[in-house]
Order: sequence, then structure tokens, then C-alpha cells
Amino acid sequence: MFFKGDALRVGRIGQEQSQAKQNFAQLKRMLAIADDEKFLQFPLAAKSKWSADYQNETGSGVTRAVHADVNVAGYEEVTTSAGKFMAFKIERYETFRSGGRGKNSSAHLSNNQYVYFYSPETRSIVKLHRDDSDGETHDFELIKFVPAK
Repeated sequence: MFFKGDALRVGRIGQEQSQAKQNFAQLKRMLAIADDEKFLQFPLAAKSKWSADYQNETGSGVTRAVHADVNVAGYEEVTTSAGKFMAFKIERYETFRSGGRGKNSSAHLSNNQYVYFYSPETRSIVKLHRDDSDGETHDFELIKFVPAK
């Protein structure tokens, strides 16, 4: 993900053209700027805990209720392509119902697990790993950082 002009774009490293296929809600979640989902709750401190209950729209347009429990596991150095940063290590466990609807549906409880690192220096999440209930994993990290002058 990168900013070009005043727009957020998603693409492969070295490509100028955006390849975004996620909807805006998914992008907000990936960037941890979806307020109701509470990826961050300031002030951050080791051993802080909070939870969030919100509605999430899936890629197929279905809305589901999600509950998340979040824990700040510590403060440590993390290495990214952009360098080394001191960051809060945050663990997040989300649960939601997935599957069919109706009395004969095969809906079951599913979960996603996240580990991500928030750096006060960059004022952003510098690294994120997510394990989905369907076995998929997602990894994001900061690839470049230039401090403000």
C-alpha cells in the first residue's frame, strides 16, 4: 500500500498502477483505521486489554457480527524492510459465525488471529501477521519510512 498524491493505492512493489481489489472497509481494516474495530486503543501500554464488537461486511456482501479480544503483549524491537523499530506487540483474537443462514444451515464459529506491531516512531502499524480460520495467512510490513522534518 502506498500514497500517491492524496490517494491510497494498493499494488505490487515497483508498480505505479493500483491493483486494489478489496473494498474500502477491508482497506480500512488492513490499515487499522476502522474505529469501531478498535485495532488500537490509546494510550498503549504493556498488558493493556480491550475488546470490540462490530459488524463486518464480507467480500460477498454478507454482514456478520464480530467480537475481538485484544492484548498488548509487550514492547520490543521489530525488524521490517524499512528498518528496526521499537513497537508494541499486539495480539488480537476475533470470533464470528460463518457459513449458511437459516435453521438448517451449517453455520459455525470461526476465528481470525492477528499479531501486529505499532511503532510510536512511525505512528503506524509496522508489521502485521493474520491467520484466518480457513487456513489462509496474510503478512504486511512497512517497506519504507522517512521521518518528518
